Amino acid sequence: MKYKAIRDGINESKKSCFQWVADLEELKLIVFSDHHRGKRDGADDFLPCEQTYLRALRYYLNKGYNLLLLGDVEELWENQAGEIQQSYNNVLLAEREFHLRNRFFKVWGNHDDLWQFPDKVKAHFHQLFPGLKVFESIDLQLQQNGEPLGKILFLHGHQGTMMSSKYAGISKFFVRFFWRPIQRIFNIPVSTAAKDKGLRYKTDHAMDYWASIRDKQMIVCGHTHQYIFGSYVLDDLDSKPCYFNTGCCSYGNGNISGLEISNGKIRIIEWKPKDSEPYYVTKAPLEELFQRCE
Repeated sequence: MKYKAIRDGINESKKSCFQWVADLEELKLIVFSDHHRGKRDGADDFLPCEQTYLRALRYYLNKGYNLLLLGDVEELWENQAGEIQQSYNNVLLAEREFHLRNRFFKVWGNHDDLWQFPDKVKAHFHQLFPGLKVFESIDLQLQQNGEPLGKILFLHGHQGTMMSSKYAGISKFFVRFFWRPIQRIFNIPVSTAAKDKGLRYKTDHAMDYWASIRDKQMIVCGHTHQYIFGSYVLDDLDSKPCYFNTGCCSYGNGNISGLEISNGKIRIIEWKPKDSEPYYVTKAPLEELFQRCE
């Protein structure tokens, strides 16, 4: 993996990103990624997490949060879009409640890159999500007292990686016709993202480096299924705390993880199957983190 390819992939995604300006103290945002929803069979990684996720959505809807889905929500390497939507209509209806309140954002990843095409989005989402647009990235400009505080780029995190971007067609073919039948026969609900620890480590470092060489810039990704807070992936403890990862909504034990922003703070959160509120893994004031990212 070469950093140049990832850098170019990130920069390319920004050309068509959604530009969002928000006030630090007013913003309430929950970010989830990597659901990998299937069709309720042995290859469906989201199935154990369904009820946990629905409970989390009800909590954040009632609390007035915006919902951002950061890619690989639908497992389109293994299934047809219509199959997934029929299987999880109840989840779509729960997400729709955010859309009806203008509090819903959707980003496409490598496993649901069909949504990069507006005609496909309209065909599959128009009925429940009229006017929905799906972006490759979202560029958030945070302000404090009317003055710019810093930027956060949200994207799935596959940009520039070889098998998830350049050779995605080959990967899809293998998963659909070889890996998925194995999953179904042996009931193995394991998704394909980030199985290689070495590759995951290199991806995390590349995303972190992209943000670290920029002033007051953070980046939030999914893709690797391992949550990260403020670049702790790095060996240098004095490095800029500029890289965050949401983890995923497809853990085999029914847990889900995500990233929250509210009350001026950024947090990594976890939900377990019977939780009625999130467990805060770690948190910090964004103002302080941006100061360290200068």
